[in-house]
Amino acid sequence: LVGLKYASLFTEATTSQYTSSHDSDSSVAQRKTSNHFPVTKDTQIITILLEMEPCGLSETEFLNTIKSFELQLYDAIHHQYGYQFNTTSDPDAFLRSMSSYWLLEHYYGATDLGQSLVSSEGSTPSTLISVMYNSQMDKRAGDLVDFLKKTSKRLYQEQGLSGVVKSIGYTGVYEFADAILAGIEDDLSIMDELVLPCALLIMASIIRSLTLMVIPILNIVITILAEFTVMYPVALAMEVVSFTPSLMMSLTIAMSIDYSLFLLSRFMRTLSRQISGGSHPVMIHGAGHTIIISGGTLIICFLGMLIFPLAMLQSVGIGASVTLLFALLVNLTLTPAILYTFGETLVRWQCKLEALCGCGTAITVNNSPIVSRTTNGYLEASLLDQDIKQQEQQDAKPSVHPSLEQKEFEADEKMSKTVWYGLAMNVLEPRVGIAVLIATLCLCAPVCSYCLSVETSIDFDMSVPSDADTYNVFTHVGSDFGAGAVFPYKMLLIPKYDMCGTSQLCPPSTPHCMAGLMCSDGLSAVNNVLESISNAGQSHSEISQFVAISQLNGQEITFQEYQAAFIAVEGPTQASSYQESISLLYEGYCEVRQEYDANGALDNENLCASTYASVILDKNPYGEDGTKWLEDVRDEIKRLESEGLFEIYLGFGAGMSYDVSASVYDAFPTIIIVTLAVVFVLMGLAFGSLVAPLRSVLTLTLTLSFVYGLAALVYQHGAFSFLGIRCVSNSDGISWLPPVMCFSIIVGLGLDYDVFLISRVYEFREEGYTDHSAAVKGICSTGFIITAAGLIMAVAFGGLFTSSELILNQTAFLLVFAVLLDTFVVRTLCVPALLGLTDYLSWWPGEMTPSTKTIGF
Repeated sequence: LVGLKYASLFTEATTSQYTSSHDSDSSVAQRKTSNHFPVTKDTQIITILLEMEPCGLSETEFLNTIKSFELQLYDAIHHQYGYQFNTTSDPDAFLRSMSSYWLLEHYYGATDLGQSLVSSEGSTPSTLISVMYNSQMDKRAGDLVDFLKKTSKRLYQEQGLSGVVKSIGYTGVYEFADAILAGIEDDLSIMDELVLPCALLIMASIIRSLTLMVIPILNIVITILAEFTVMYPVALAMEVVSFTPSLMMSLTIAMSIDYSLFLLSRFMRTLSRQISGGSHPVMIHGAGHTIIISGGTLIICFLGMLIFPLAMLQSVGIGASVTLLFALLVNLTLTPAILYTFGETLVRWQCKLEALCGCGTAITVNNSPIVSRTTNGYLEASLLDQDIKQQEQQDAKPSVHPSLEQKEFEADEKMSKTVWYGLAMNVLEPRVGIAVLIATLCLCAPVCSYCLSVETSIDFDMSVPSDADTYNVFTHVGSDFGAGAVFPYKMLLIPKYDMCGTSQLCPPSTPHCMAGLMCSDGLSAVNNVLESISNAGQSHSEISQFVAISQLNGQEITFQEYQAAFIAVEGPTQASSYQESISLLYEGYCEVRQEYDANGALDNENLCASTYASVILDKNPYGEDGTKWLEDVRDEIKRLESEGLFEIYLGFGAGMSYDVSASVYDAFPTIIIVTLAVVFVLMGLAFGSLVAPLRSVLTLTLTLSFVYGLAALVYQHGAFSFLGIRCVSNSDGISWLPPVMCFSIIVGLGLDYDVFLISRVYEFREEGYTDHSAAVKGICSTGFIITAAGLIMAVAFGGLFTSSELILNQTAFLLVFAVLLDTFVVRTLCVPALLGLTDYLSWWPGEMTPSTKTIGF
């Protein structure tokens, strides 16, 4: 009941935004900029694009047509949020500023500055409306976007703009986050409607019981409700990345069905073979012990993600660990409880179903056949119309039971007729095993060689659904105004010494007044920095536009022009558009410091103690060219700072994402080493051997290197592009998250199958079988289950291929191909081959029970 209340809130509490470490370049730059210009702190922008229909109007005619729309939209915002355009922006307010061509023209006559919001680069003219808000008040952001959309739609209809304005689009951080959340909801619906039923059907075909399928269904439902309920307060306390619910859902389906499969298959086997001690204790002792080792190791692997220097990735590790924990607890408690209470009843109901459809199987309870097929094709069902208690009373009478040796002989004889027996007998032979290993390595090596050439990308288009309207708007804004217009960089310049001294602009009433940068030398120094920055990165991206105190629409502003503008704006005469524009640039981009004496009179003033420039790139800041531009410009900034004129900080834009990715991949090698070391230690402790964990680490390394190499071939070199499917087409790189996020999952899944196989071999060896016989029986008893579990895993994670978010497609690719390789190659061929080669040394240095048994036919 608690889960029903809180689980649905979990997805709403996730975020698509993240922050880098406190001392990263971007974090330092944003803190510095916010300290000098408080209005930029925690500011996000909603960008509204108005694009003209190809109706033959000129740019001027188009702008005149939408004048009323822009001004009435501002009036609506003014009345709703109390924002006043022609006043200084309040850092503590929710809505901090609004800019558009007609607002600048109407209130200031600053059409020169407004022209930066108009473009004729596309096939038709377009214009931008920019609304800045406080992102810390994120709950109000949704209301603001809804208000803008509803008001824009109303004004669009009232003013009859359908023949002039092609579309009104919205883009920005909030819009992207909203699109991602909508994509997640669609993904979860697909999991519920398609993936889960397919996985359950595969499981039902394996355990051959529809009535027992109620157990995994209950396990999945309870696990999901429990894990989402626990993760809801976690999401309130730390950053939980938006696709964590989708990943947890896939992991829940995969692991819950996996563990249920292990338990129920052992239950059905012990039930049909009449193993002494009862089917429930044997199930828990055997399969229960296996899933505890597997699940415990998986949880530790996922908790290893806490080492990453990023709360978002830490949240993925926590979410996966919580999923595994509840999957284990539910399967180890609810499954035995249901089987102990209703197990034989469920089996009896299954027998009735089989009797009705004529598809009986040989299953017995307490030595009496529930359903068996006779030689003439008719069914005998001795318990169909009898109460189980009555049958148990009859079974209490003395009877002759087959000996344990006879049962083992019959089981071994039946085993010898399976494909797994033939496979095991061949692969365990040393010469064949060596040939298998060499062939596997030769086939995998070319693909594995690409694993070190994986190129990651921070481009957010991999996280946004491909059909999202906001992404299409972003693309149009980029083509008309520069791809960096939605996410501009802010470059803060703090002079290390006073370049101007006292300025003629200083008011005579101020006893101590410094010009700061507001002089010819100061403006010239700022322009020199901008020119150096423009030249440094131009091989990767041109600067579409600088918005700074020293430039307007690409033209340098002189100090004499500022002097004239201040006189005109403050004087009785009408200032020109150009003068109004540069006056607004001064107000917005210069930090004016004022100090007052004890009487409240202005005592000290610096007209421009620091300044910042908005840097709008021609290329996408998050794309490959954009990140290379950032690298080059950061190097140039270090050179400029060494000249001693400015402290320079470049923040916002794609800087935060770049620093996050860089810090994560700096830590990734350590994560790999620590995780594999933990696997080695845990496997060594579980089996008392050094050889067994070494074999696990080697096979895991093969799986990891193969899937990462294959991902590089597919997403960087277009190996599967001929299929024409977006989810496996060339995307010029892999999103930076899937490789680090999937590493622990791949290790965990590979280890899961390894533990299941080796545990069975170990059990048979402990029973006194020879090493060869134990290996044969272990492979035969787990081969079908591991294959089925692998298919279920592939189906569970394959559901992410249907997502419209490329980041989840790439996650699915890594997980599905890792599972398939591990299922059909590593656990089926490589591990048996290694077992055959190591033979009795497989358990070294531990001592095993003396060999007293072999396969009994």
